[in-house]
Amino acid sequence: MDFSLIRWTGRVTGWLLLAVIAFLSLSPPSYRPVTALGHSLEHLFIHLLLGLAFGVGYARRWLMALVLVGFMGAIEFAQRFVPGRHARLTDLLIDAGAACLGIGLVWLGKVVTSAVLRPSAMRLPD
Repeated sequence: MDFSLIRWTGRVTGWLLLAVIAFLSLSPPSYRPVTALGHSLEHLFIHLLLGLAFGVGYARRWLMALVLVGFMGAIEFAQRFVPGRHARLTDLLIDAGAACLGIGLVWLGKVVTSAVLRPSAMRLPD
């Protein structure tokens, strides 16, 4: 399996999602698509995908988590200056939590996969 292609795909997807999130967050409210999920679940799912993509794309996941939380804080702050948009602490908490959850799920997946692929390391001594 070509892990460099998977990592590259994660990076490209992550940066594209970040650009889409920035655009939708800082554009007029009429540009924001509305789904049947509702406001909070929309935030949760897009930021969970963002965390998954960056978690797959970058090895220093803890650093990416910090960068994404900072980015989300900056976006929420910038919304204060966009007519018709509202900066909400609850949005920031959902966004940051979902992105960190996505990164954490990738890390957990890597740990579990490593344990499964190396069963001799898990063997108890005789």
